[in-house]
Amino acid sequence: MVNKGILLTIRDYDQVDKSKMNKVIYDPVIAGDDLVTFYQIWKFKGDVYDLMFYMVRDNQKNGTIKVARWDSRYYAIKLENMAKLMKAVGYANVQILKDCFCQPVIVGMK
Repeated sequence: MVNKGILLTIRDYDQVDKSKMNKVIYDPVIAGDDLVTFYQIWKFKGDVYDLMFYMVRDNQKNGTIKVARWDSRYYAIKLENMAKLMKAVGYANVQILKDCFCQPVIVGMK
């Protein structure tokens, strides 16, 4: 039998202040004549949050601005809860690895 592994990257929601709206802003990029900026707004309702993802295209040549928005809903599961769920469905040697990637990594073997 071949062992199968899983590797998940997951945001550490314990570090997020859920009592207020949160923002994530990315560095702007140049695309042709456009200065393009991306950002996110998170609105929490308990452990669920609505995410609004914005893209703003500011044309540096003619001054026009275009905005696009995509909406999503996420469940802000805690790292320990995800590890418990993985064990419950049969994964062994489940480990939460921090400080090895831009967000925590959870690994396990089946």
